[in-house]
Amino acid sequence: MNRESTYLRDGQGYYRTAVGAKKRPQIFTPEIVYNLLSMVIEKYFMAFFESHHTMADNHTFTDLINSANRIAPVPSTLINDLKSLEVFQNLCPVFTGYQRSIPDEGQIRKMYEVTDRVIEYCVRN
Repeated sequence: MNRESTYLRDGQGYYRTAVGAKKRPQIFTPEIVYNLLSMVIEKYFMAFFESHHTMADNHTFTDLINSANRIAPVPSTLINDLKSLEVFQNLCPVFTGYQRSIPDEGQIRKMYEVTDRVIEYCVRN
């Protein structure tokens, strides 16, 4: 992965902010942390696509997974975990209606772990 990538640099910055957010839960609500970690996931995938000279089909976790799978197999456990986190913001026309819900603390802990696995996948491939 290109260390000069703007996507990578942005992803690293969002990640640092998300990790620091653990120390300030009164400011960084679960909804804010969810959005930060979503940005980390998206930016790392975009850096991955950039390094392979391609782009994602779209920006949902499902789109990122499907696009990445064409380059390097995404582990099924990571696919399932990412898709389970996607339900908090159904923003795109592929989903029936607009829906947002707020993840609880347990779901946020899972999202940190899933984000780490996305980073590992993108850097390794």
